[in-house]
Amino acid sequence: MLPQGLKTIADSAEITITVKDSKFVGYCFPVANKSEAVNKISETSQKHHKATHICWAYRVYENNQLLYYAHDAGEPHGSAGAPILKALTGRKLVNALVIVVRYFGGTKLGIGGLIRAYGATAGKVLDLVERKPYILRQTLRIECPLANYSQLAHFLRRFSETSKPVFTENSVIFTVQMEAEKVADLQAELKLIPGLIITK
Repeated sequence: MLPQGLKTIADSAEITITVKDSKFVGYCFPVANKSEAVNKISETSQKHHKATHICWAYRVYENNQLLYYAHDAGEPHGSAGAPILKALTGRKLVNALVIVVRYFGGTKLGIGGLIRAYGATAGKVLDLVERKPYILRQTLRIECPLANYSQLAHFLRRFSETSKPVFTENSVIFTVQMEAEKVADLQAELKLIPGLIITK
């Protein structure tokens, strides 16, 4: 069940702070799923291939589960990924990724100093972006006989997130993404069109 009060971020942001000569570059990104988060981490790692550490954390709602991951990237255990994740959980954010890149400046910060530096960088970059309520969305695959194509196409015009039709020999397939809480109402209305096969 989806936890109450979750939010997500509307866009991405970047910030740089310096702590005792170490440079911390913070990024936040909205992500739709785990795969998208992994791709963003890979892109950022390539951009900062000379960095000392590239630490990150993200939370996503996927397959009806709230999933979260954090990575210290060689920093002492719990000193980087955990405070970044805490910045996300404290703001009740989901489908959001934060990456903090560190360039070591020669002065060791200690465990406490690292926790404060990574947590502060994550918090500050997240506070740069707009937060909005998280709305769970669901994808429906709708297949119908060719004879009913025009009726279904006309019906689906009111849904902006509808894919272009894919035609097969005997049928046509649409993919619709919409708010999960409205799916049942849509399915009830679609019963008026005969021969449809609807899968989630």
